[in-house]
Amino acid sequence: ATVSRCGMVFMEPYYIDGGWKPIAKSFSAGVQKEGSLGQAWRHDRLLDLLNKCVPDTLDFLRRECHEYIGTVDAQLVVNALKLLQASIMNRGVDDDGDDVDSSTADEKKIKPTRIGMDEHKLFDLYFVMCFIWGFGGNVSDRARERFSDFARKIISSTLHFEFPTAGTVYDYFVHKGSMSWQNWSYKVPKFSYNSKL
Repeated sequence: ATVSRCGMVFMEPYYIDGGWKPIAKSFSAGVQKEGSLGQAWRHDRLLDLLNKCVPDTLDFLRRECHEYIGTVDAQLVVNALKLLQASIMNRGVDDDGDDVDSSTADEKKIKPTRIGMDEHKLFDLYFVMCFIWGFGGNVSDRARERFSDFARKIISSTLHFEFPTAGTVYDYFVHKGSMSWQNWSYKVPKFSYNSKL
């Protein structure tokens, strides 16, 4: 007979700083230590932003929103962190959509004014976008409007960032060249249906 011994200690998340904080600290420190993102990864800034918005957001999600797939708090934080890491990693890729012809005969595409890259501002913009999708990407369609309203309050009141007021928070992406928010339709090529095909 084979006997396996495995010692485990189970602790409730509220005993270990909410459960998500140690994971966020460890993840961020690991990214910073690895060094491939250089000065673009702002460990202290990230922890400050997370501490400001995550507790209220998790409380709101658990009280007011229904998720398509059940999650645990730590996983939602990891979702946002992984999205942020990927966004920062690809910050040099020209994917703003400036070259996409999304104009119609009635309206011409207006390209935002390109400015120099500000790594600190870009990090904050990416944080907001990853916060929206990391925490709100899994909420049901009926809860999206509620999450959008809540996220807008967090973004403007708690984080003190500007965000467009039209539509929902899901309608925007970070336009790196102008360091601003653009509607996703900016990237979508125009489409003309051809009924003869």
